[in-house]
Amino acid sequence: MKIAQPTQGDARSLEPLGPMRAPVCRAFTLIEMIGVLAIVAILASIIVSTTTRRLDIAAANLESTTQVRYAAALQASILRNRNIPGTNNWADTIAVELGVNTASITTSPRNLLRCFLIDRKLQIGTGGLPYFQSNIVQNLSISNQMNPPFSPRVMIVSSLSTPLPSFVTNGTYSDADFSNLWNWSDQSSAPPTNWPANWNNRGNDLVVQRIDLTSLFVHVTLQNYLPTDQGSYAVDGLPPNPVTNGVVSAYLLKNSILGLLIDPGSGGTNQLQADQVLSRDASFFCVEQVWRGSLNFGPSSVQTPPVGDVSEAEAVGAAFAATAGAFIRSPYNILPSGMTPLLVVNSMSNFMSVYNSTFPAIGLAYAAQMNMVTDMSYLTNN
Repeated sequence: MKIAQPTQGDARSLEPLGPMRAPVCRAFTLIEMIGVLAIVAILASIIVSTTTRRLDIAAANLESTTQVRYAAALQASILRNRNIPGTNNWADTIAVELGVNTASITTSPRNLLRCFLIDRKLQIGTGGLPYFQSNIVQNLSISNQMNPPFSPRVMIVSSLSTPLPSFVTNGTYSDADFSNLWNWSDQSSAPPTNWPANWNNRGNDLVVQRIDLTSLFVHVTLQNYLPTDQGSYAVDGLPPNPVTNGVVSAYLLKNSILGLLIDPGSGGTNQLQADQVLSRDASFFCVEQVWRGSLNFGPSSVQTPPVGDVSEAEAVGAAFAATAGAFIRSPYNILPSGMTPLLVVNSMSNFMSVYNSTFPAIGLAYAAQMNMVTDMSYLTNN
């Protein structure tokens, strides 16, 4: 048997192998390590700043929503209780309305104070806040008039990080401070005018809820048509007051219950004729010992141009014309007096014309008025 001899090309395969070599590992240099750490730090700062900003935006949105809820609760409590709180009891009022702890009203989730600011110029009735309508109503019998609310503005103010200035938290703010904050542009990076330097470029931390209380009031006028009429009124079931000196003009909170009574005189008991829930401005006249409401002039059913472009005078005129037209077209029985709606309208027009031309010498106007009343009596009796 022949043994195959290795060829020349296979000679290397018979050479003994040398020792195994370990793979070479190249380490980071110090400069490379510093560069990597710098990149990691930059990325971390970007991530942290972005996350922090998102958290601030979320906190701002939450705080703004919370303040809107507090404002709604405050106004609901005012309308139900007929009281407007001051700086000492605003948080208690909202807490009771929402059924939460007072501390959650005065302190934000970031453990910073919320503050309640009142316009220094505010005047409701005869003074500022707190306001209790029951006290004002009782005084109407003396003054027979209550001034319209003047500058009834309040604010709920809070911060996301920087503590509020001391003049806000301790209530020593001035008229200018209040106006600057009321007129400040929300979400502006610049703080309100004259705020401390530590608030520079931190306006985004400020959250303000402005509340104008004007819309919560209605204007009510009560009047005796003749000196012999003895109308009285009561608000929210309180003791009645007479309509003295001819007229009462009052600004009362919406949803107040106005009772209209007649004073029989000679020590008699006031007789309730009607109750009225006040949802808008209203006027009532006591005529021959009967309380009557004033005409409600609203827009007519058909108007050109559209309602939004019609002035108040045009709307009143259109409504009056529509009312008069409906009255003239109403069915009637001309027997036995021969009186018609058109003749009644003519007598009314004659009375108004004579009244305007002869006032204050009202003798002729009174005669025209009696003629109008007679004509209306004939019509209704038919």
